[in-house]
Amino acid sequence: MTIMNISEDINNKYDYKEENIKLVRDKNIKIGKYLYKVIDNYKNCLDPEMLKHRYTRLFAKFDYIFGDLSYDQLRLTGFYEDKGKNKYKVITTCQDFLNEFCSFNCPFFLLKKIKDLDKYE
Repeated sequence: MTIMNISEDINNKYDYKEENIKLVRDKNIKIGKYLYKVIDNYKNCLDPEMLKHRYTRLFAKFDYIFGDLSYDQLRLTGFYEDKGKNKYKVITTCQDFLNEFCSFNCPFFLLKKIKDLDKYE
């Protein structure tokens, strides 16, 4: 198997196309088929266009999406609810992540998945 075949397999498996992202009122954002509540938007970090280019469907499995800006680049990280999944990726560790892995006083946002729109439409 060649590198190109592996790359195509990964792209097909996770479907890296850009998701449709739009703000819904002030405190909600729709990403693909999911609706998220904006929990925090420190220094107005949440930019739908930047998020559109960084978001992949890999983040759909997480209950929270944390984004921070470092050197004008958006970085995304996912977190779960505190319900026994990966203990290092639960939302209670988000503050530790911010303190240890993000630039001091950097802009950031936190989104909480509130529903899967396919189940409600």
